Amino acid sequence: IFTPEAQQHEKDAHTSEHYKSILRAMSLQQKRVWRYVQEGSLLKLKSYLRKHRDLDVNFSQGKRERSPLQLACCRGENAVLRLLLKHGADVLQKDRKGDTAAYTDLVVPLRNSCPDALNAPNTIDGLPDDDDDDDDEDFKDWAERIRNEYFDKMRNATGGTPSSSGWRSWKSNQERDHLKARREEEARQGEKRRYDEGCAATFNADSSSVSTKLSYSDIPWPAPGGTVQEMVDVMLHGVDRKDLPLFRKMLRKQQALWHPDKFAQRCEARLEEKDKTQILDTVTALSQELNRLAQSLRDLKI
Repeated sequence: IFTPEAQQHEKDAHTSEHYKSILRAMSLQQKRVWRYVQEGSLLKLKSYLRKHRDLDVNFSQGKRERSPLQLACCRGENAVLRLLLKHGADVLQKDRKGDTAAYTDLVVPLRNSCPDALNAPNTIDGLPDDDDDDDDEDFKDWAERIRNEYFDKMRNATGGTPSSSGWRSWKSNQERDHLKARREEEARQGEKRRYDEGCAATFNADSSSVSTKLSYSDIPWPAPGGTVQEMVDVMLHGVDRKDLPLFRKMLRKQQALWHPDKFAQRCEARLEEKDKTQILDTVTALSQELNRLAQSLRDLKI
């Protein structure tokens, strides 16, 4: 059986815990506001204050016991400052030293430089309009605007109208194209490497391999089974064609390598009789294509 005093004590304890829970909840909200002010996150702060319209922004935080308004002034966050004023921030609230927001880093240098500036008339009466279009956009509105702009950009790039999952499809296509281009480049680099190694092994053969007969498939063609143009592309892959001196140097090297007479001197005695004609015809076609390319460069120079 509880006495009236015990019942009152229990009621007071319950009330105390209730208020403590409220204070803890408010503390979490205040920390969120403080973080947004510290980060200068205007849109997040505006969205949060809209959801918590009863939140008092006139609290103190930290060793200096500054208010969010004082913090915004110290950090030079003009837009955040205006938003806090709109939500009832007290300009006269003092920190631990007894200073108000008017004695923060945002105002003090101006006042020290020209004390009369605070009393000088201005053409602007008070603060900028709080109904400015940029200030009316909260975090949710901003996110929606960015999403719409992204979809517009994607629609222009693809030439179609994206669905709700269109951005995923567009991203997937971009990644697939990038992967395809990378694989093609790796394949071309592999062909160029095999070509260079094949040329070194075949045309710079030591005495032990001079007697080895060469069939058509043994010749280090740049692109086996490809066209003459594809072979030339592999030969000159990786060479910057805008660097004309370097490009001409590499082109002359390939011309000397595949000149029919020089090729015959190096390899004709080693060619398989059944493949000799086909090999020499392909060498001649390669040489002619390289000569045409060299002539086009000379024409450019003229």
